[in-house]
Parts: sequence; C-alpha cells; structure tokens
Amino acid sequence: MFLKVRIAVCLMVGLCLTAGVAHAARAWNFDQETEGWIVVDLPAGGPYHDPVGAFSLSHSSGGGWPGGHVYRTDPSVNTFAFSMPFEDLLTLSAYAGGTLEFALRSSQQTWTSEAFVILAGVDEAIRAAIPVPSASWTDIQVPLVAASFVDAQDQPVSPEDFAALLEEIQGLYIVAEYGSGNTELTRLDSVRLWNPCGELAATSLGIQCVAGEPTLVQLSWDPVPGAASYEILLRDGAWGLPQSLAFTPGTTWSTPAPAAGRGFFQVRALRVGGGSGRSRFSPGGGRRPEPRRARGGGGPAWRKTHYPARTRTRNIRTKT
Repeated sequence: MFLKVRIAVCLMVGLCLTAGVAHAARAWNFDQETEGWIVVDLPAGGPYHDPVGAFSLSHSSGGGWPGGHVYRTDPSVNTFAFSMPFEDLLTLSAYAGGTLEFALRSSQQTWTSEAFVILAGVDEAIRAAIPVPSASWTDIQVPLVAASFVDAQDQPVSPEDFAALLEEIQGLYIVAEYGSGNTELTRLDSVRLWNPCGELAATSLGIQCVAGEPTLVQLSWDPVPGAASYEILLRDGAWGLPQSLAFTPGTTWSTPAPAAGRGFFQVRALRVGGGSGRSRFSPGGGRRPEPRRARGGGGPAWRKTHYPARTRTRNIRTKT
C-alpha cells in the first residue's frame, strides 16, 4: 500500500517508436558555463540565414530558471539572437516532431515584430513565432514540426521542405531582440530538445515515503514493453518547464521531496533505436554525422567563427 504524501504526481510515459538511432533529450542548463552558446547578429527584418556578426555570452551562476543562466546586452542596431552550438545541430533532425523548450526574460518589450525561433539552412531560413518574453522568466515551447514555421514570404512550410532544411541545418537562433535602440538585456535558460515520439498512458504509478528517510519519496511504475530505460523529470507546476532529474533502467526511483511540498513528476520510457544497440539511457549513441558541404561546392559547412565585413549593400529595416 502506498502512503499518501503532500505531492501532486503526474506520470506520463512516452515511448519512441521511430526507427534509427535513439537520442536522449538534450538539455542546456547553464549552471556552470555558457555550454558553447553564443550570440549572433542577424539583419533586422531578415534575411535570417546569414549572420553578420558573432559575440560571446555572459554567464551568471544564479538567478536562472533555476540555477545559472546566460545573458547578453544588445550589441548593435541589428537583430541579435542566441545561437545553438553547431555540433548539436548535427543531430537536430532526430528531434523532428518533438519540442524545443526554453525560458527567456528581457528588460524591454518595445520591439515585438521579431519574436521568433529561426532555423537557418545554407541559403534560406524559416521561423516560428513565439511569445514576447516579459521581465520575469517566460517558459516557451516550439513544436519542431513544419506547421510551426513559415518561410521568408510568410508562406507555410511543407513537411518535405522542413525535413530538407533540417538535413542542411546551419543555425538555430532564438531571437533576443525585444527593445528599441541598444539598451535591452535578454537572458536565456533551461533549453531542452526532446522527442517522445508519441505518448502512452501509464498503467500504474505509486509514490511512497522511504522508510527511515522522511525527506525522501520513491516513485514506482509498471514496465513499458520495449523500454530500455526511463527518464524522470520534475515540473514545479502543471505547466512549468520540466527539469530532467535522472535516467534509470529500472522501474523505481527515490528522490528528495520537492522543497515547496508540491511537484509534478513525469516519467518517459525510452527504447533502443534500430541499428546502434544503444538506448537513450546510454550517452553518445550513434556515430557523429559527417559535415555536409554547402551548395555549389566548397568546404564543409561548419559554423563560421568570424564573419567578414560586408561589401554589398542591403535594403534592410533598421530598428530605432
């Protein structure tokens, strides 16, 4: 018999049914450092596929959502955006159909026309509209599906074009430009990519106090057929951003009770993908893709580390 505790529990199990190598949820919590993220400058109003500058990020060990976070003050009259590390873009297509989650906050909300997540290919970019972040942390979720995005002409993106762009992805940018002039400071935290590949109802969930450990509770659940491991997550509210707590191959797990006395636990079942024999519980599954070459020949299309000065002119909108 399970003992009642003052914890609200929500158990959801997602079983990945797709073929190919299985990928763990990828998270950047920024508790210790910037974790390879930078800021890029994009032309105000677009086109967004070709950054015109790159800048470092600052890191804070506190004040995040939760823990540490990264931030940057607007560096120019262009549109600045947080940029995902290029090596992580190489597996972005594995999360197609999943979700990009993150938390933003900005000191200003006077420039609202470019609140986007941008996926940039070699010579084109698509964008998904997001809420304008407030001065406090704003949780944002973007489904990584074609229906979330439009192209440069504001036209819907077809599933075929979406898949093709992910195959040649050159940048994932979270726009940070929310103020007029160069005065706003924008912060980023708790970035997460995950793809549950569908969800199944849990057959049972139990929660009980751990004997001799009054501050611990134990979760237990029925095994899910085909699952190689399970990921345990905790939300601080029904709609809060999930925080990954642990991976386990078993069907029980002990954890300190949430400090607030209330938490929403989520468990995802993870299965082995075809070919690799490694589950999402195992880090580093699968081989690293070879770099793709840009259209028209040339060297590998790795992220530029320096953006040369432009000699051509562009008719672009300049923020004031």
